[in-house]
Amino acid sequence: LKLALVELEEFVATGLLPEEFEDTRQYLLGRLPLSATDSGRRLAYTLDAVATGTPNPLEVLPGALRALTREQVNEAIGRHLRPADLRIVAVSGEAEALRTTIVEGIPTPIVYVDVQTTPEQAARDADVADRRVGVAAEQARVVPVEGIFR
Repeated sequence: LKLALVELEEFVATGLLPEEFEDTRQYLLGRLPLSATDSGRRLAYTLDAVATGTPNPLEVLPGALRALTREQVNEAIGRHLRPADLRIVAVSGEAEALRTTIVEGIPTPIVYVDVQTTPEQAARDADVADRRVGVAAEQARVVPVEGIFR
């Protein structure tokens, strides 16, 4: 959980790198035709567009993806992803212990099996282990599995 929060914060701060942006764009451009490989699916996209009054994605997305800039995407990432506003749900066989660890900010060292880390990785791991998630006691609750869907 702590590492996921660190990674999300770093992603929001830096956004996509140029090669990540281009790789993602190329993936989406290549994937789009696979969304409608037969006439029935193409017809469904067309009917959805007509029914909702929106453009047909099969027609507009290729051009929109080509026109999209990395700066636009990174600005949208910063505008829409807010790590501080996350709502976290965790499933655990030791829910009370997990809650205590999170609320009290107990360090959670990363344990590797048969792996030697670099000094840089060990330092990052130590920073992540000592990180506080920032959940107050009144915000954290344990819900028994029996009552989760009632």
